[in-house]
Amino acid sequence: KVFLKEILEKAGLPIPRTEILDEKSDLAAVFEKLGNPVVLKTPDGSFGTNMVKARSL
Repeated sequence: KVFLKEILEKAGLPIPRTEILDEKSDLAAVFEKLGNPVVLKTPDGSFGTNMVKARSL
């Protein structure tokens, strides 16, 4: 997901607002920056697996 995001950005294609977290503790800052809801994905999921729509912490 991180690699694909970089490719799409370089190609000038539209992508959803995206934040990549290094630590779980960064999640509050992401909610503040993006608003809610946010869609949380793991880097290794595919086809919608390991994904959750969160409206609050």
